Amino acid sequence: MADHFYPVLRNGYYPNEGYNLQVVAGTGLNLILKSGMAWIEGRHYRNTSDLNLKVDAADGLLHRRDRIVIRCDYINREIRSYVKKGVKASSPVAPTLTRNSDMYELGIADVYISAGATSIRQQDITDLRMNNNLCGMVHSVIDPDWTRFFDQFQDWYTSTTKKYDSDFLIWFNRIKDILDGNVAGNLQNQIDKKADILSAQMKKITQDNGHASIVISDKNINILTEINNRGPGVHTISSGQGVKDNPGTSIYRGIAVVAGPTVGFVIFKGTDGKLYTNHLSGGTWMGWLEHLALEVNGDLKVPGDVYSKGKKVAVMNSPTTTTMLPGLNGWANFGQGTDPIRVTRSSDGVVHFYGVLKNGGTAFGTVMTNVPAEYRPKGIVWHPTQSKDATGQRFHCDVEIHPNGNVIAGGDVRNTWIIINCTWNAGDIS
Repeated sequence: MADHFYPVLRNGYYPNEGYNLQVVAGTGLNLILKSGMAWIEGRHYRNTSDLNLKVDAADGLLHRRDRIVIRCDYINREIRSYVKKGVKASSPVAPTLTRNSDMYELGIADVYISAGATSIRQQDITDLRMNNNLCGMVHSVIDPDWTRFFDQFQDWYTSTTKKYDSDFLIWFNRIKDILDGNVAGNLQNQIDKKADILSAQMKKITQDNGHASIVISDKNINILTEINNRGPGVHTISSGQGVKDNPGTSIYRGIAVVAGPTVGFVIFKGTDGKLYTNHLSGGTWMGWLEHLALEVNGDLKVPGDVYSKGKKVAVMNSPTTTTMLPGLNGWANFGQGTDPIRVTRSSDGVVHFYGVLKNGGTAFGTVMTNVPAEYRPKGIVWHPTQSKDATGQRFHCDVEIHPNGNVIAGGDVRNTWIIINCTWNAGDIS
């Protein structure tokens, strides 16, 4: 029967049947094949409703071009639609159609999947139905070849679009220099109005005179409570000497980033040159940590350096002890020339914890490794860092080093790799 009809009708899709097998973008990495009919080598295909087609995940670095096909499978005696996956490349090409003794394919559309894409836009889809070499319309042997008409339309569309874009730029460059009087004034008034609305919606991080947004000198006020009371946002801070919950006895300047009533971070630098941090976790401030980044006349000072009149005159060597750490719960050293996970301690009490890990559990609270007793901090050390997932996407995340030595995964940890590089000084060592 197929051999009887094959010479009469040519392969392709039926026009004016349903939605003509159009391919449209769905949600995420999904496509929708609309209803319609096709004719392949004397066989009939019909799709009566929207058909969801799943596209494989995008590569993290390279692009890909897939092809949507209607496949007549002679061996399995069936005709179905498929997403024919292309090869990832910087300039990808759609896969070729298979037309042999086992199967015959019609190309309905090509879809471009850019690197890292999580959704498909309609402009990423190229319609192939009017291309007689790939698909074409069902027609009798005396019908014209529509490919030339389609190619002619494509050429017209491309050239016309370029001309309109060029004409617009010429018009815009001419008109922007002649706007004056009431026209320019009305435009400026509208711009100013939008700017006022935007300004009202944004929290200021300083006062209008440039002073800090939070200025506290009253010794009866708790500075950390005051930061909480100001709510979400970025706050600049000036905290006077003797204010409750200051990290020490100096006057402090700093900045706080508050995401909500349970999450936040603050950095303080005192008039004595010392640098402190504190972070809000679960609604509780976890305690001040003193850090090493002290500057003398713009020069980074580390323990053991000797200064005279504000200038570094000598650098003292500080012998260190080093302990390699085992990974726990699936975590292991990343390798490939990176540092294995380790912890060091200098003779003056400076602890350095660093290395690169991979492959472990990422659930919040998972123990990644354990720091030996002689290196452990008294309070929780919160370490913001970066990790990467299997698609190549990087994430800002954090780990916590606890007084019992446990190093636990915080928020948004991924396990293709995670970088560890933090320090605490002798004042934080148990």
